[in-house]
Amino acid sequence: MGILNSRVTQYLVSQSAAERQGGFVEFKPMYISPLAIPEQPANERISGLVDQILAITKDEDYLFNAAKHSKVKELERQIDGMVYELYGLTGEEIAVVEGDSEHR
Repeated sequence: MGILNSRVTQYLVSQSAAERQGGFVEFKPMYISPLAIPEQPANERISGLVDQILAITKDEDYLFNAAKHSKVKELERQIDGMVYELYGLTGEEIAVVEGDSEHR
């Protein structure tokens, strides 16, 4: 789940998927299935971070708690960093991915 929700996957899917009203991209199987999902030991660390995010966001007060939002954003940045490493992205490639996802 961490890899599928990473900036890398969002970028890759946005290159081929249809964009809907509001700038949303369709995550249909036909756009996801061609992606190579790396199977590395880091996936276990990513899973741990995803579990932390899920634990934070399931609390009822999450929507109104800036500290929890900040923690989730930090965990998401950590996941993105691990995914960049898994795919072996260069600094230039990371800049492209982050630049595209910032404009959504």
